[in-house]
Amino acid sequence: MKIILLICLVGFVFGQETKISNVDGNYLFVTDSKLDAKKLPTQLTGNKLLGDVFLRGTDDKVIRFTEKVEIKKRSKNDAKELWKKIHTELKSNDNGYKLSNDINHKIHFRHGLKSINYILDVPKEISIALSVLGGDLNINNITGEIELVTTGGDVILEKLNGKIFINTLGGDVNSFNLEGNIEIKSAGGDIECKEITGNTEIETMGGDIILELIRGVIKAETLGGDIKINEFNGKLVGLETFGGDIEIIRIVGDVNSETLGGDIEIDEVTGNIEVETLGGNIDGRKIIGNGVFETAGGKISIERISGSINAETMDGYIDVSKIYTNVKKDNSILLRSGNGSIMLNIPKSMDGIIDAIAEGYDADIISDFNIDISKINSRKIVAAGKINKGTHKIELNTENGDIIINKLNK
Repeated sequence: MKIILLICLVGFVFGQETKISNVDGNYLFVTDSKLDAKKLPTQLTGNKLLGDVFLRGTDDKVIRFTEKVEIKKRSKNDAKELWKKIHTELKSNDNGYKLSNDINHKIHFRHGLKSINYILDVPKEISIALSVLGGDLNINNITGEIELVTTGGDVILEKLNGKIFINTLGGDVNSFNLEGNIEIKSAGGDIECKEITGNTEIETMGGDIILELIRGVIKAETLGGDIKINEFNGKLVGLETFGGDIEIIRIVGDVNSETLGGDIEIDEVTGNIEVETLGGNIDGRKIIGNGVFETAGGKISIERISGSINAETMDGYIDVSKIYTNVKKDNSILLRSGNGSIMLNIPKSMDGIIDAIAEGYDADIISDFNIDISKINSRKIVAAGKINKGTHKIELNTENGDIIINKLNK
């Protein structure tokens, strides 16, 4: 009776659905299982999975699960004993479906476990909640809610539509074609997102953030890396890094950006923009909207801004070229440098009231427009006057530098 029971047990565990082969001296266990998803939408959960997860959504109402386990042991029986300890099964419960195991994780990698891959085809309407200890996650074509946590692996996401939460403690995140309320966090990896629609919040402790073709609202923060956003169309862009550079290209929407130590580069923004750096340069081109630019220790160069401009640096020169396309909007100009020259290029049709002060030895004010320039003393020179209708305020103030006002023939 005991012999019959043992044969039945071995037949259940190592039956037709589990195949064992020898690959380069290692034992490979491949287990296939399948469950019908009778009620949709439903959910799939898995906690503390040991390996890489490859999951894709399909139009079928079936969950197919393949587990591949590679083990290095001296004998096949020893390999089987370890496999029984770390094997994960697909089960159904009242809440949906679960990848179930009971593993003392850390010791098994030191005692022969080489790798585990979990491969799943699931109905695309399913919601996913998975945690992985060190493995990668590759998820695509899901319309349900997604929650993914990995302690050190990379995450690849593609074609997801729903509420999405991703947290990796050290890996990179690469995502493409996502839609919904999205939150992505990494403790130290890079995050790259392309074709994202929705309210998106991104945070990494030390990596770079690269964003392309984003729509909606985006908030991105890194403690030490660079941030690059290319092609945004939506309401608001909020970017913050504590030590890296920021690059903002082809944006439709308002921008608020800050770095504590890097440069900021701006190209083609339609919307109001406010940027600040405590130690870098600011370079901007083709801005249709109002702009606020502040740096504590670099130069500011703005080419072709159509709205109002407020630019201030504590130590550097300011170079601004203004375009004047809508006389009814705010076209005021306020430029201040604590230690550098100011060059302002404005169209001859500009309506403004100029109030300029240059302080410091050998400071000077030079203007193509007919305004009054007076030397107060050896360290101060002032200028004032109206150009055309005098509608908009133009205030220029510098220490230890010159002020140059050029007339553009436009």
